[in-house]
Amino acid sequence: MTDIEARLDSIETLLKHLIDINESSRKASPDEPYVLFSWVAASLALVLVFIYAFVTLLRKLEDKNAVQLSDKQ
Repeated sequence: MTDIEARLDSIETLLKHLIDINESSRKASPDEPYVLFSWVAASLALVLVFIYAFVTLLRKLEDKNAVQLSDKQ
């Protein structure tokens, strides 16, 4: 398993946990104050995971392009 595949696998696992948290918070009574907090926290974590995955992918592509350019020179 490559580094990218390992990271994507860990991101997928994290996303599954965040979705589970979100689903459990929807089932809770809306009168409970932690419901809004858990939904906001799960949503924020989800956004951060996508940003991390995107930046990681861009870095890998940049490294790959740099290697290709150095091979041509």
